[in-house]
This record gives sequence, structure tokens and C-alpha cells, in this order.
Amino acid sequence: MRKLSEYFSHAKIRTKMLLSYITILLTAVITICFLMYFYTMQIYKDQLLYSANQSFGQAKEFLGYRIDSVLYVSNLIRVNESVQSALSKQPEEIQEDVYEQYTDMRVLENYIYSICNSIDIYQISLYVPDYLTYSDQEVLFRNLNRFQETEEYDRLLDANDAGVWLSPRELYSADTNKTVRVISYLQNIKDISQMSKTVGVQRVSVRSSDIDTMMEKSNITTSGIVWIENKDGELISCSNAAIYEEMGEGIAKLREEGGLTENWETKVLNGETYFVRGEDIEKTDWKLIAALPNQELFQASSLVLKPLIPIFCILVIVAAVMAIFFSRMITSRISRLATQMEAVEDHIVDLTIEDEGIDDEIGHLFQSFQYMSNRLKELMDREYENGKAVKHAELKALQAQINPHFLYNTLDLINWEALDCGADRITKISQALAKFYKLSLNKGKEFSRIKDELAHVEYYVMIQNFRYNDRIKLNQSVPKELMECEILHIVLQPLVENSFVHGMAGQSETAILQLSIDGYAQGEDIVLEVADSGCGMSQEQMEMILGEQAKEGSGYGVRNIHMRIRLVYGEEYGLKYFKNEWGGVTVRIRFPKERKEMR
Repeated sequence: MRKLSEYFSHAKIRTKMLLSYITILLTAVITICFLMYFYTMQIYKDQLLYSANQSFGQAKEFLGYRIDSVLYVSNLIRVNESVQSALSKQPEEIQEDVYEQYTDMRVLENYIYSICNSIDIYQISLYVPDYLTYSDQEVLFRNLNRFQETEEYDRLLDANDAGVWLSPRELYSADTNKTVRVISYLQNIKDISQMSKTVGVQRVSVRSSDIDTMMEKSNITTSGIVWIENKDGELISCSNAAIYEEMGEGIAKLREEGGLTENWETKVLNGETYFVRGEDIEKTDWKLIAALPNQELFQASSLVLKPLIPIFCILVIVAAVMAIFFSRMITSRISRLATQMEAVEDHIVDLTIEDEGIDDEIGHLFQSFQYMSNRLKELMDREYENGKAVKHAELKALQAQINPHFLYNTLDLINWEALDCGADRITKISQALAKFYKLSLNKGKEFSRIKDELAHVEYYVMIQNFRYNDRIKLNQSVPKELMECEILHIVLQPLVENSFVHGMAGQSETAILQLSIDGYAQGEDIVLEVADSGCGMSQEQMEMILGEQAKEGSGYGVRNIHMRIRLVYGEEYGLKYFKNEWGGVTVRIRFPKERKEMR
């Protein structure tokens, strides 16, 4: 050290300056290299977790779509008239009538195949009593009595009439004489006329391979894994079976610890550090879990470190004459890049990043960051468009599909038959029903005028009065200037029907039900109120009818209307229930005069 000090003291000024510059440069370069290394590592980590979040969200959306499809099919089957008719017959009525059994089987086959062809479902099976000749078909129909001896049926019983999701298993199909690995949903079929009576069991199945393929696509790393498990720890699907088996002990420990949230957490599994997150899948007992190895960040670090070595060497060689210039140029360019990065952190992604056009590693970093910014903007735009598509799809799924030509032809036939027989009452009913359904279809349009909605209600009440001997009195009071304003199609009629159902409940056979529909403008909004003179509802019932706990039936339909209005117009619009001066219930509908684009 002393000799070095003596050498420096006696050295020429050029050497001293050169050594000083090199020392400064080395210090600066080392510092910059470390800053770039750790900063880039943080960016890579953020990008990795962001991409993982995107893939995780898409996987969850896909699962939600498949689950909703299965539940939608299950609900269709449970209340289908043909299914109810075939399975609710008493043994003594049907057991010896082979022709009627065959007819029922063909009707059910056509109905099930029509569902499978229109919705992405692999197979639908009905477990029916063994006194039916087709109970051993082993394709669309299976033996209920044998099924009741299985562990699957015990799980269904433990669910107390709720549906049960089964883990993947092999399902035999007699028509192909093969087994296919499927994920199934089991649900009891209740007799609608006697809800305490179970008449069968339905199994709605999707291919396990479809879910596995989606899971493979959702994993963005080579040694990470994404998987689904149920509350009992049974594996539903995973992105890589080999990695899942290798991580067996770590996954078991993770399951034992529990407490996973939607935020990434650091966990040590099998001696390695992972970023882990998990979310419950709605309407199932499943949990979607992702584990990303921290090791991949260190592998990426070597790619970041390699370009810095030649930069360091070049700057040391030219330090004597260009140290200050280079340091100033480098720091100014890096500062500019950091400013652009801060802008991206503030959600400003529409950037044009300018550089001096120097083709070095920092220049490449500018180009990569520009590409990342452009890509991020594309992903955000795509996410926005996807969100719009999902909302439109949700609205369309709430509306029924009816064949208008068949309906009109049938009602016209009934009308002419009634005229030939001199049945004027039937003629009036069929004409009213035809007009009712014509307004219901609305030529497939999503919106209708208020005056058409009021006419829709009038025909509904007219039909009900044929049944109840004019016991329903309807009064409509809506200003003319509001009649041409548009509202979501089929909003008023289900609310009037709900008022009618609850209002007539418990009334005598001669009781009169008063119904009124009033409308008025309030600022930029329109308010419609449907009131009845029925027996009323408790505060708890009025809150329940718009809540998540609304069940199938009129209450479920009312909640659908409430959700449709909020989806189209915004969270501040929708329905509100309160008691009225008649002692019945009034429902208030609020929506804007001018329809806005759904966001």
C-alpha cells in the first residue's frame, strides 16, 4: 500500500488524472450496474407477476364460464316439463306401459341432445328408477337404484339438496364402449308439485382434458405450476402433473397452512422459494392456486448481467479521455428512461420514447421498454374490449329464446278453431296471448318504448282476468311525453306478475286486487312505480327479493331485472321496494332518460 502511495505521488499528472478518472468511472459503473441489475430485476418480477395475474384472471374467468354453463344446463333440466312429466309418473302408471316409456325416453333423448349440441357440455346423464326399461342404457340414462349404493350418492345426500362437484374420474359410455375422464356436477331432480320428493338425479359432465388444456395455457413459467383442488384436497386439474407430483410434500404443507389470498405471498416449498396465490372459485368448493418459482428471477438476472460486462470494459479503456462525457451521457439517458418508467407506473402507457439512436445496450433497453409500453397499451385495450363483450353476453344470457313463427301459427290456429266453435272467450284469450307474446319478442330488440311495456302489462292483466273473473283492477298513469322513451325490454310485466302472485296469495276468491303503474320524470331520470293492494311483505322479504339469496321463481326474476338495469345503466339505477298506503307493496324503477353506451 505504501509503495502504491509513493508511486501515485511521484507519477505524472496525466497518470494521476487517468487513474482518478478510472477510479471514478469504476465506482460509477459498478454502482450503475448494480442499480440497473436490481431495478431490472424488480421490473422483471413485476412483469412476471403481472403476466401471471393476467393468466390467473383469464383462467378464473374461463372456469367461471364453464361452471356457469354446467349450472345453467342443470337448472334447465330440473324444471323442464318433459323431464318432470317422465320422472314424476307413479310406478303403477308406467311400469307396464312399454310404449309410453319408449315415448318418454325419445322425448328426453331429443331434449338432452339439443342441449349438448348448443352448449359446450360433454355428456348429460339422468339416473332414473329401475322400473323404467331404459334405466340401464348407460349413456343418457343410468340406474338410480344402483347409483344410490355409491359413494357419489352419499356425497350428494350430505349436500342437503345442493349440487355436488366431483373430482375427475373415468366415466363409461355404452355407445362408444370407452371411458372418458370427466368432471361432473350432480344434482337431485325434485318433483315440482311435491318438492320434498326426489324423482331422479342428473349428472352434467365436461371433459377433464378441456380444463387441463386451459390450465396448461395459464402457466407462464417453465417450472411453475397452476392447479385446482377441492376442499378435501382432491386434485381437479393442474398445468403439469409431473411438477405437481414432485411438489407433493410442499403442496401438502401449503394446504395444511391454508390462508392463501388473491395477493402474491412468498412461501418455501420443498426447500425452494415460490410466489404463491390462491382464490376460491365461486359456486364450487374449488380453489385455484398458482406457484411461481423465485429461481426463474435469478435465471433472468444472468441475462441482465451479461450485457453490463462489455459496457464496463469499454468505459474503462476510454476512461482517460471520455470518462466525464460517458458518465454524463449514460446518467442522462438512464434518467430519461426512469422518467418514462415512472410515467408508466402512473398508468400513462401511450408513450413515444426517444433516444439518440445509439445502438448499444442502453439503446436496446429503450427499445425493449418502448415495446413493453406498446404491448401494455394493447393488453389494456384488449381487456377493455373483453369487459364490454362479457357484459353484453351476460345481458343476452338473461333473455329467453322463442320461435315466433311457430308461436304465432299455433295461436292463429287456436283462434280460428275457437271461431268455428263459436267460443268467443277462447278467441279473445288467444288474441290477447298473441299480442302479449308479440310484445314479448319485440323483434329481438333489447330496448322497447314505455308505451309498449305498458301495453305488455295490459295484455297480461287481461289474460289473468279471464282466469280470475275480472278481480284485477289496473290503473296506469304515465305522462304522454314519457311514452316514447326507451327502457330495457320486459321490465314492467315481471314486476306486475310478482305483485299479482304475492298480492293474491292468501286472499279470498272474491277479493279485488288493485294494481297501479305511475310514471314521472325526475331530473335526468325516469321513475316508474308499480303498486299493489295485496297482503304486503315484511322488510326482510323486501330486502331478500333483491339480494343474493333470491331463489328461483318470481323473486329470482325480479333480481334479474334489478341486475340487468344496473349492468346497462350503472350501479346508481335499479329497483327499490317499500310499503304503500294500501297496505301492499310498491316497487320503484329508476333509469336515465338518455341511454348511454355500456362501459
